[in-house]
Amino acid sequence: MKKLFFSFLLILVSICTFAQVNPVKVADFKAQYRSVIEGEVIGIPSSKLYLVDAYQWRNKLDSAEYKEGKFKFVIKDNKEPFLASIVYFTKENKMHRLAFINNELSKNNSVAFMTDDGLIKIRGDWTGVTSIFNLKPLKIEAGKQNRFYQQNYPENIGIINDESPQKHTESFNDTRRLVKENPYAFYLFGELYNNKSSFTNKELEELLIMFDDRVKKSTKAAELNKYLMTRKEVNQLTSLLILKNSNNIVKEGINKNKKLNMLIFWASWCVPCRSEIPLLKNIKNSITSQDFYMASISIDKTRSNWLKALKEENMEWDQFIIETNDFNRIKMEYDCSAIPLIIFTDQTGKILKRTEGFSENLLEEYRNFIKSALE
Repeated sequence: MKKLFFSFLLILVSICTFAQVNPVKVADFKAQYRSVIEGEVIGIPSSKLYLVDAYQWRNKLDSAEYKEGKFKFVIKDNKEPFLASIVYFTKENKMHRLAFINNELSKNNSVAFMTDDGLIKIRGDWTGVTSIFNLKPLKIEAGKQNRFYQQNYPENIGIINDESPQKHTESFNDTRRLVKENPYAFYLFGELYNNKSSFTNKELEELLIMFDDRVKKSTKAAELNKYLMTRKEVNQLTSLLILKNSNNIVKEGINKNKKLNMLIFWASWCVPCRSEIPLLKNIKNSITSQDFYMASISIDKTRSNWLKALKEENMEWDQFIIETNDFNRIKMEYDCSAIPLIIFTDQTGKILKRTEGFSENLLEEYRNFIKSALE
């Protein structure tokens, strides 16, 4: 009987011990993604500071009281570190960003930092700062996420301006090396995402798999995977394109209309797009084949701006605008990350050629391609 009681007691103790230990592990797991930003800075002319996304600084993520030269922000869930800024507003309601010394490259000070796990310390004197012309950058101590950012700011990671195969391969190899050496870097992944149109789907898949699990499980990674499943490359078939013109008349199969279809993605606010229009008029007037079709497709989000531009430019070929409910799908499928963008498709909707940007020299290139495709 004593043995039975002892065994029961041992089991009970084991259960209680497990119940006590397990929550600690969960708490530790959550705590490792906690970020605390502590500041000891004199001279900030405001009683309140705001933590914002550096790319979308109008969106206030958190606020902190500034008192006796001190402030503190706590990010309880920093599982996906991001590029942040700290801002304040003057009595005239003018916004200012705190600036930080670049510990890695002294000449490249910045108004942003990465939200590292653990403690981020900000120290310095902001007295007398009134504009970007008399900044007094502050000292910042953070971790490896911010260290990578400072080492690589303001480099445009992943942008490949030279389209030659050799240069593209060299740039991709440089990027791959950077990912291999820094698979934890959220700033690196963010820059690759922003410049994703510089790479092929295969290259992006290769880069993505090299990042660590924390990055691969992020929201941005999920968006990139969706992009890869949707984007169509040269020699791939596009889905049926259905759009409305300026008279709200729906037209189907714009990308499969003729033997050769020239789709021009643009916007009323895009200066290079507007500069390209005389070139497009030249093509319209010089290519008379019945097997050739031109259509401009606006990515304007405000219809009235688009209609105003149509009146001003007087383009005598089909004009369409992407509807709000179809905007994201079409933008991803045709990869309208940069405009002007011209895509040529055949009668099956297969992409034959794509060109981003505008140059007067492209006129002859387009003419030669159209002539060759129509033969």
